[in-house]
Amino acid sequence: ELIHYPEFHNLFGEQVLSTREQMQVAAVTTLFTDITGSTEMYEKLGDIVAYNVVRDHFDILFTNLEKQGGTILKTIGDAVMASFTSNEAALIGIINALEEFERYNTNKHIDRQVNIKIGIHRGPTILVNLNERLDYFGSTINKAARIQAVANSGEICFSEQVYQDSIFIQTMKRLGVKNISRHSVNLKGINGLQTVYKAITKFNSVP
Repeated sequence: ELIHYPEFHNLFGEQVLSTREQMQVAAVTTLFTDITGSTEMYEKLGDIVAYNVVRDHFDILFTNLEKQGGTILKTIGDAVMASFTSNEAALIGIINALEEFERYNTNKHIDRQVNIKIGIHRGPTILVNLNERLDYFGSTINKAARIQAVANSGEICFSEQVYQDSIFIQTMKRLGVKNISRHSVNLKGINGLQTVYKAITKFNSVP
């Protein structure tokens, strides 16, 4: 569990594994987020203003995810990948972030509001040292990213593995997220129909 502490990553990350070593991890919860409508935002606001909005979004997201023990593994454009030791921690972190985004958006013009879509999956993965930072690779990571891709703005999408976690579902209900629906979907690059659950939060906006 040490690898999920940001301080551990910052101080010892590249020393844990050589670039040719891998470590099998039995189970990790992976969360992906992405800003909806970011391309249009850059077109409307211009690169500098839009980037400042994205930076605000990173600040809100990183703070809330790390408070729940999440580790920010990477950003790809305005998308974020984070890992957690439990599904519950990932859920609490992202719900807290959504609440803060709602407050942020209250004082912003519609063109500068931040809305995100979320995917969560849990499973085995491998830990590697890439570019002097620890990172996860494998089918679990790929599936988590694909699950996020089928979410709409404000939705939390998650896998069957996460749904089977009774603590996750109880926490979701406790936090006021009760509208959960089951879907069979095609996920890019993954064979066969996959079961994905979509939770509609009170923070849903127009996709």
